[in-house]
Amino acid sequence: MPLLVGGTFAVGRLVSADIAIANTETVVCSYTCAANDLRAGTMFHILAYATRAGTQSASAIARIRIGTTTLIGNIAASVTQPASNLAVPIRIEGIVEIRTDGSGGTALGSIEMSQHLAAVTITDAISPTTATVGVDTTAANQKVELTFISAHANNTFTFRNAFIRVVA
Repeated sequence: MPLLVGGTFAVGRLVSADIAIANTETVVCSYTCAANDLRAGTMFHILAYATRAGTQSASAIARIRIGTTTLIGNIAASVTQPASNLAVPIRIEGIVEIRTDGSGGTALGSIEMSQHLAAVTITDAISPTTATVGVDTTAANQKVELTFISAHANNTFTFRNAFIRVVA
């Protein structure tokens, strides 16, 4: 992984310029690792911002997945937004740490989703994970992904900015 300015490693960005997501789990951003790049202590930071169109009351879901197959990787962290019928912006932030490496490696993540509900009110949904998930750190093409589901076909979240970066 090439080292960038400020001690931050390579970055995965939005999979396309603007991603409009309705009621199908979709990858927002992804970072792919080479075989043996993941080691105990490797830490990923995930950050994303989106706007919402649609006012159907629903609880959107954000997940951090890790595995070799897109949208099928183990869920290292997941958070469900409080039900809302407001077309408001959201912010998602999460971390994933590789706890142990090798073919029987493990990862642990936490994720938070904030939504702007009124002129000065921000509501958070926070989900610190307490159980690790399996990850074969020796396998090539391990993906760390932020995925999202709007939870209602009439609600669309458009992600404008998002990244996954290796920070340790």
